[in-house]
Amino acid sequence: MASIAIKGLTKSFNAGDDAPAAVADLDLDIKDNQFVTLLGPSGCGKTTTLRMIAGYIVPDAGSIHINGRLLSAPGSVVPPDQRGMGMVFQNYAVWPHKTVYENVVFGLKVRKTPSAEAKKYWMASPILLTRRSSRPSSSRTSRTTVSSGVSPARAPPPGSQ
Repeated sequence: MASIAIKGLTKSFNAGDDAPAAVADLDLDIKDNQFVTLLGPSGCGKTTTLRMIAGYIVPDAGSIHINGRLLSAPGSVVPPDQRGMGMVFQNYAVWPHKTVYENVVFGLKVRKTPSAEAKKYWMASPILLTRRSSRPSSSRTSRTTVSSGVSPARAPPPGSQ
């Protein structure tokens, strides 16, 4: 895990000084291994905050530090692929033409992880399904998405639990 320090984080999607901000002056300190949930009504800025933490959105003001390293500030954003973290999107982005295995290890292949290491990660994954399905169950889709979003660099080595 990692510590996350957010200071004065602000993001607005509309032009103009009087436009409401999606996230307004957010301060949040999350300690290493602390479990945190962002909870609130639709449109309150939960997803926008997570997208800024992941590096998909540039903040208008404020900063995001992970383990003391500045990752996001206006005009200075470390790209998502250089952050060493995963994100599970709300719409469960899985490829229906791939097996569950292929979806889970996709990120590992992009990072050129050797096949043997990808297989070890797969064997430690909570999902051991290999068939394709034109209509996967919602629980299988959820498990697949979460497994593919977990960064192996952050996960414990297979067999260490």
